[in-house]
Amino acid sequence: MMSVASDLAMPILIRYDDPETAAVLLGAMEDGVLPPVGRAGVPGERRARMLTRLVERLEPEALAAAKARGSQMTTDEILELVLDHIAALKSSLIND
Repeated sequence: MMSVASDLAMPILIRYDDPETAAVLLGAMEDGVLPPVGRAGVPGERRARMLTRLVERLEPEALAAAKARGSQMTTDEILELVLDHIAALKSSLIND
């Protein structure tokens, strides 16, 4: 369940200028405690486009570092990270 929620959060984070956090989540799903999410059909195409945008938004070193960080995080740390970033995003959208 947390993998799916993290996967759904990634394009939102990228859209609102937080690709580093999206990359951390990707690292947690690819090499960390979160099981990977498989998508097929239209959802798979959307996920592939999102991953392309992520790669375009971060330098290779920054992407690798963020993914490595995510791969080392616990489930509780990932949850706290996502909730903190969503709260900050919500606050910034309200204040704009």
